[in-house]
Amino acid sequence: QAQGAGGAADDIDEKHLLAFIVKEKYSNEQQCKTELKKYCEELKEADGLKVNDKVKEICDDTKRDGKCKELKDKVKKELETFKEELEKALKDIKDENCEKYEEKCILLEETNHDDVKKNCVKLREGCYKLKRKRVAEDLLLRALGKDVKNGECEKKMKDVCSVLSRESDELMSFCLDSAKTCGELKTKLDTVCEALKTKLAKDFEKDCHERLEKCHFYGEACTETKCE
Repeated sequence: QAQGAGGAADDIDEKHLLAFIVKEKYSNEQQCKTELKKYCEELKEADGLKVNDKVKEICDDTKRDGKCKELKDKVKKELETFKEELEKALKDIKDENCEKYEEKCILLEETNHDDVKKNCVKLREGCYKLKRKRVAEDLLLRALGKDVKNGECEKKMKDVCSVLSRESDELMSFCLDSAKTCGELKTKLDTVCEALKTKLAKDFEKDCHERLEKCHFYGEACTETKCE
């Protein structure tokens, strides 16, 4: 069942789900029908089609065969667009690109499009490295606290790095250039502190756990927060 977070999910439509189901057979209408019928029968047997509405619509007996009509052109066009999007994203991998494109990769990479498959592998590797970098940043920020902003950052980093630098390549890299790292951490802390100055709206109570965590780790390093 293909579902995703936030903007990624909004960008997923029927052609993506069909491509995921029938894979490389999307380009042959008859093979597509056969594969889709098999998938829907297995799904019905497994859980009685207790799935999201998009999949239920695809497996509707009265409409199912029609889904393969013109699918070839739709998927081909989407693959070419996605190939270009991936190439652009790979030049500078950002958090939002990981969220946006990783799900699409799962849905489209088994269609036998070599460039898409190859670039999806590169995207995953890049996103994994980025996540490791973010974790290392958070560890340093929590360890340094208010020293990030009070001019003691580089001095304190020597103590912190003597312990943390051996924990990961990312931490080692940050520790080797303390001046640059302190600048980046100050910018990150400013962003975190700014967010803590606003009161959490009632309809955002689901974000309460994240807010409590940030208040716990960064509250003392920030001023005028709404952490009380």
